Amino acid sequence: MSIHENICAKLKTARKKCGETQNQVADKLYITSKHYGRIERGQSRISIDLLNEFAEMYGVEIAHFFEKPCNKNKREIVAEIKTKLSNYNTDKARKVLEFMKIMEA
Repeated sequence: MSIHENICAKLKTARKKCGETQNQVADKLYITSKHYGRIERGQSRISIDLLNEFAEMYGVEIAHFFEKPCNKNKREIVAEIKTKLSNYNTDKARKVLEFMKIMEA
């Protein structure tokens, strides 16, 4: 998924999560609903200023729109961390592994 596609998907998700229509969001951003619809569908690019207004409107940091989605589940992430930490023979690594075991229980 490209950054542009990711931004569009997150715009749509945030709007739907708040139960708003494209018309309602467009009105709040002082743009036409047609233009907002094109942005959300990826047919038009959103300006950084408009993206910032959207972020403020929904109370998220603008960086949220640039974060890549993680396709791994919690268990996969934990297993990956454990594997990487087990390769280190340090007291800190052992303490982190012990902590992770406690958190899993």
